[in-house]
Amino acid sequence: MNDGLVVGEASPEAAAGGPLAYIENGDVISIDVRRKVVDLEVPEAVLAERRRVPKTFGAQGQRGWLGVYQRVVTPVHEGAVLK
Repeated sequence: MNDGLVVGEASPEAAAGGPLAYIENGDVISIDVRRKVVDLEVPEAVLAERRRVPKTFGAQGQRGWLGVYQRVVTPVHEGAVLK
């Protein structure tokens, strides 16, 4: 049972190099349901420094529904909608 907002983000956001790829423990994420926006609340300079270390993810080329999802859904920073 749930009495409030539940967010389940399962998009190719991180694999596409979006801000969610660079979340660290203690970071604040803001969610504006009306505007349909998810933001990582860290200064741009901090995010730029984190981006200097490339992230790699082993989920590319998945089969089944995860693979379909990766191929047809855009990252959250692009709306998390079908391509």
